[in-house]
Amino acid sequence: MTIRKAILTFTLSTSVTMLLQCCFTGVESTPRITDNDVTRQKIIVSPEMKFMDDVASQPFGEWSDGKEFYVTDDKIGIVLIQPDQSIKISTGDTIHYLHSRNAKTITGESATDLIFARKGSPIEFSYRIPFPIEALSTKPVSIPFTVESSIIDSVRQLMTGNTYYVITPIWYSIDGHAITGRRFIPVKITDVRPGNHIYPVKIVFTDDTDSEACVLMSIGNENLSTRGFPDLFAFDNPRNRYPSITDINWERIIRSEIALEMTRDECRLALGAPKEIDRHPSPGGLLEIWNSDDGQYLVFLDGILTRYRQ
Repeated sequence: MTIRKAILTFTLSTSVTMLLQCCFTGVESTPRITDNDVTRQKIIVSPEMKFMDDVASQPFGEWSDGKEFYVTDDKIGIVLIQPDQSIKISTGDTIHYLHSRNAKTITGESATDLIFARKGSPIEFSYRIPFPIEALSTKPVSIPFTVESSIIDSVRQLMTGNTYYVITPIWYSIDGHAITGRRFIPVKITDVRPGNHIYPVKIVFTDDTDSEACVLMSIGNENLSTRGFPDLFAFDNPRNRYPSITDINWERIIRSEIALEMTRDECRLALGAPKEIDRHPSPGGLLEIWNSDDGQYLVFLDGILTRYRQ
């Protein structure tokens, strides 16, 4: 072999090796897909997303004497100024707004004291806001560990007596214990009650077996809420959107169960979107692995479930 041929052979061999390495590296560096990537799509405003548009906290300027608030947590005592510490305000109590007055913070800045009393008691207490009264007129003012009774009344008027399809399996018993619910079944709303300081509205319903349960709902901007109405309920039967799913697999989806040979879409309906997705090519096809925060582990081959751990 001449020196020229040797150089040419070496150059060609090196180029092929580099090309193969680049291809291999490209496969191995496929970015990890998160649940944000899975759910990223063009947002279509549904009727469910608009249903609670008119339910909101009143601006402070519209408050009237006697406006009521339900207490959702015993911790409310931490944020209130009470002249008589023997008076305990607890979860389930109702307090009502009396009036407001100018105040000063410990640094001498203008503030506002909102004056309340517990329903049935003459003892007054206050909640301090670090803004002057004139700055509050157009703003909603939130009292920690409470929910406005007007919000509960508005949701009750909208929902009580109606039938919806519940789309979350996160149910609670009436006394507040978490229970395993079902997805995509019709439920009839029987009452709306105060919830807790995170999810202020409790929706009480009966299912198709006449069993009573409830879900907790948030109120406000649905882009920020994590359990707004569209996250919990649908107006129409979701089954109608998936005619290709067999009845056997739909029953599994309702119970949040999965089985081998279910598709990715069926598993997503049954369990929700995964936290992370890893995709790798394999001799048998595209391997996809789903991981969730609760330890669930699903393996798909070309979109079909082949192994899982729940």
